[in-house]
Amino acid sequence: VAALRPAFNTLAGKQIEFGALMSSPFLLGILAATAVTALVAGSYPSLLLSSLKPASVFRLGGKTGGRSSVLRSLLVMVQFGLSIALIVGTAVVYRQVKFMQSKALGFDREQLVYIPLRGDAPASFPTLKDELLRSPFVPFVSGTSQIPTNISANSWGAEWEGKDPESRVLVGITSADFDYPETLGVEMAAGRTFRREFGTDNGGAFLVNEETARLMGLRPQDAVGKVFRFQGVEGPIVGVMKNYHYKPVDNPLEPMAVIVAPQGVRFAIVRLAGGDVPAALKQVEAAWNKINPRLPFDYRFFDDDFDQSYQTYRQMGSILKWFAGLAVFVACLGLFGLASFLAEQRRKEVGVRKVLGASSGQVVVLLSKEFTRWVLLANMIAWPAAYFGLKSWLQKFPARTSIPAVAFLIAGAAALAIALLTVSGQAWRSARKNPADALRYE
Repeated sequence: VAALRPAFNTLAGKQIEFGALMSSPFLLGILAATAVTALVAGSYPSLLLSSLKPASVFRLGGKTGGRSSVLRSLLVMVQFGLSIALIVGTAVVYRQVKFMQSKALGFDREQLVYIPLRGDAPASFPTLKDELLRSPFVPFVSGTSQIPTNISANSWGAEWEGKDPESRVLVGITSADFDYPETLGVEMAAGRTFRREFGTDNGGAFLVNEETARLMGLRPQDAVGKVFRFQGVEGPIVGVMKNYHYKPVDNPLEPMAVIVAPQGVRFAIVRLAGGDVPAALKQVEAAWNKINPRLPFDYRFFDDDFDQSYQTYRQMGSILKWFAGLAVFVACLGLFGLASFLAEQRRKEVGVRKVLGASSGQVVVLLSKEFTRWVLLANMIAWPAAYFGLKSWLQKFPARTSIPAVAFLIAGAAALAIALLTVSGQAWRSARKNPADALRYE
């Protein structure tokens, strides 16, 4: 445990100190788990042996009938069923993460950074913007009041002509500077973006997304020009932006509205030109140090923020991967012991078959056939359980991948191959033994 603790902390994203493992609650929990496991694992053989009748034991040579065989079959099926379900679950989790990472966000997140404006930096934002735009590496600069990758200020109170007075809807709101859609690379569905030549745009006009227009019961082109009231501001909708993910893609697309308010800017958004990104960042840093020499330069790539939002699911996939491997390993341990036991039980039968002309390959097939049936039955149980469990899990994602049939086939084939490899070695050893050793006393 001490050796594996750092690796486990990395895998689980935790910081568990070794001292925590020496605490009284943890040690008592381990002792309790050990005692319960021993009682549960030992209860069946104890009850089975205590229920045997001495006369039957001496007459049948210690054979206990079919009850233990049924339990063995069930245990093998449960172990491999769990293994198969975990393998399928791991594949689907990784598939969903890749799907989210590759999904179009509705804006161009490549070479897009944002800079937190701390201290008195917001007051100098207009000067910083002008300085940044002097660089050939910076085609667009804008600003916003919230972290651009997670706009969380949802509020009640949006009003428009024809709205049901009883209807209460949440709309995301952000204050921004001019050039907001151009910097993000958001396309317009209808209307125009904010323009400085229109004096009323500054604090008196709105940009909304397609989801807001849908909420209003209008097509994007019909929403342009409509009066919109929100957060104490009333003005026309001058443009409708195409929907874009301003939150991680495991969140549904939500209505949002943007209003020009340069005084409320708390984050500068900078679009870097293609080519030499390190050189572009040096230019941005130089502009920052010139305008805000007393404040440290700090920035984040949009890509990094979105990748970080998928970290939880990546960790889930990694944990499932290790649990699947561990489940397969434990199942193989049990299967190996069971194969050894059954091979020993059928030692005389194997000897007789060998004497009567059976080949080693035929004996291996005979001893492996029963296990193959159990693993195939485990697939029949694991597949529907895994499918409905994963289908329920995927429902939480507004944009989700499908559950591929090939994942079930690969997981089932892998479990069967692993089981046969585990069993066939023991079966081959039994088949290669001299039948005289088994029959010399008959």
